[in-house]
Amino acid sequence: MQKAMRVIHPDGRQELHNLTPETDSYTLLKKLIGGWLEYVPAHYHAIRDHEVVIDEEGMLKELAPNWAGSRMIGMDLTKYPPLARPAGAGAT
Repeated sequence: MQKAMRVIHPDGRQELHNLTPETDSYTLLKKLIGGWLEYVPAHYHAIRDHEVVIDEEGMLKELAPNWAGSRMIGMDLTKYPPLARPAGAGAT
């Protein structure tokens, strides 16, 4: 099974990017997310076999809340605010 990265935008759009051994996944993720990467700790989401990253400065940039992405990764929105930026998830 080929590894892939999914980007979930605040408007609900999703992009799937296949990864190869030659892919520089850090640079690709940084480009797709739109800024410096910040890992979302596993206790904030329900995806156990994937890493979730967001733009570290998304709140400073006043990006739109990402309700779709927050729901898709299983965040408990009764305890935490939604992500405020595009979210990327990839298999570990």
